[in-house]
Amino acid sequence: MSCTKNGTRPSTNHRSFYDVMAKGYREMSTINLKLATECITIEYEADSIVERAVSGG
Repeated sequence: MSCTKNGTRPSTNHRSFYDVMAKGYREMSTINLKLATECITIEYEADSIVERAVSGG
């Protein structure tokens, strides 16, 4: 178990909270990666539309 800045160990409640938050971030990382992968095509399309609009084409 890691120590805090002042060298003390986190309490059980804080450690439990940390573990729950870490688990949530791990679970969300999979969802976020899927969303980013699915949306990259839309981002490229939007960039292309803006390029054409700005250049007058």
